[in-house]
Amino acid sequence: MRRIEDILAVPVAVRGGRSILLRDIATVIPGRVSRHYQVHGNGLPAVAFMVFKQPSANTIDVVHGIDQKLARLKALLPAGAKIRKYYNQADIISEARNSLFHDLLMGALLAAAVLFFFMGTFRATLIVTAAIPITLLATLAIMRILGQTLNVITLSALTLAVGMVVDDAIVVTENVVRHLQSGRDRQTASLNGAAEIAGPDASGTFTTVAAFAPLLFLSGIAGLFVRPFGLVISVALLASLIVSLTFVPMLFGRTGVSGQRHAMGTPLLAWLDRVLQRALHFTFAHRGITILLTVLALGLGGLAAWLGPINVLPHIDEGAILIEYTMPPGTSLKESDRIGDILEREALAQPDIQTVYRRTGSPEHGSQIEGVNRGELTIKLLPRSSRTRTLDQIMAALRHKYSKIPGVAFLYHQPTQEKMDESLSGLPAIFGVTIFGTDLPELVTLAAEAEKIMARDPALSNIINNTRIKSPQIIVHPDPMELSRYGL
Repeated sequence: MRRIEDILAVPVAVRGGRSILLRDIATVIPGRVSRHYQVHGNGLPAVAFMVFKQPSANTIDVVHGIDQKLARLKALLPAGAKIRKYYNQADIISEARNSLFHDLLMGALLAAAVLFFFMGTFRATLIVTAAIPITLLATLAIMRILGQTLNVITLSALTLAVGMVVDDAIVVTENVVRHLQSGRDRQTASLNGAAEIAGPDASGTFTTVAAFAPLLFLSGIAGLFVRPFGLVISVALLASLIVSLTFVPMLFGRTGVSGQRHAMGTPLLAWLDRVLQRALHFTFAHRGITILLTVLALGLGGLAAWLGPINVLPHIDEGAILIEYTMPPGTSLKESDRIGDILEREALAQPDIQTVYRRTGSPEHGSQIEGVNRGELTIKLLPRSSRTRTLDQIMAALRHKYSKIPGVAFLYHQPTQEKMDESLSGLPAIFGVTIFGTDLPELVTLAAEAEKIMARDPALSNIINNTRIKSPQIIVHPDPMELSRYGL
């Protein structure tokens, strides 16, 4: 059906052998469906769509595939139309991955430099350094078997493991070199040196693994983040133990490493040895002071842990800000759109902001159904290297600007942070207070008092009192006499 006449000619019934058409019983006029939402991109009308990946899919691969499809769509767009990405989770993942790979490489190079400084022989340093990539490759293979992926958490664990996995190799190397210095041949020195140290080396490794073992049994949301970390560290330590007792002695037995060393760090080690001797003499001579200082240090550490800030997840910079806003119920789409335009212009006027996506209301068949009095802004920031302010400073500037708009309640998040807050607390915030009761006026009063108390705490922000958002209500008072007439 392409014309109104086609619709008017639709038969709707048959009476007396005659078809009754739609034009016989109705009038059809052109019109349009009432809109329940508005979408803008950088202040211009837009058509937006969101892509959700499957849980097992690789985010970066999905985004790469979407980019390829969008490149083909650009050729089909009318003149003046543009395609923009207003939020891309792959940017955060790629930045974190590249940063961790850089830290991993720098950690390995610094470890090699420190080893050479104290060991003094290039070949011995090379043997110990070679244990790092071999251990990490073995760890990656076991991670694959256990179903673990390379992500921010596992890469962080691998970065931390770089400094730990060389410990076993250094212990074995020191003992092998000691045997070489005593005049034994390479084969005997390697076998005896590794065999002598195997027990203490394994004990130290298993002790460290035992310290990380409790992380493997954490449950809930915290367990989802901490378990992979503890698992990767434990696997890396066990792999380093095996490498140090097999690969390292084998290389010493095959290469021409001598027991003679002229390390640049030898004077420093000698000085540290003298300092240690003096410290030990002092502690033995003043046991009371030593015990007192130890207890004091433990007490201060416990106090710092008790009073220090505690978070489920560290604060990260996603490079994007999500602002949800709510106006009084009954606000029309036209008025909501007008307020949304103001919010959009204020955001675009801020430096360090790259793009602004705004949605007011929601489509009838969308993934998130909201009234026309609600909306959100997704603000993409410039890369951190190009910004003049931090994310918190940008968010504070927007909060200051928007606080001057009356009758609108705001919530400020980062996109991924908002999802995490909802999964942890069931609310669009990490912390919420619920007041129960049957007296609504009293609940409103108590909510206002709670809001004032929390507002005085500088550690709290984004305080939203739901009772300030008035909702129209219909209160029904049944008439008992009338109900009794119907047996109710």
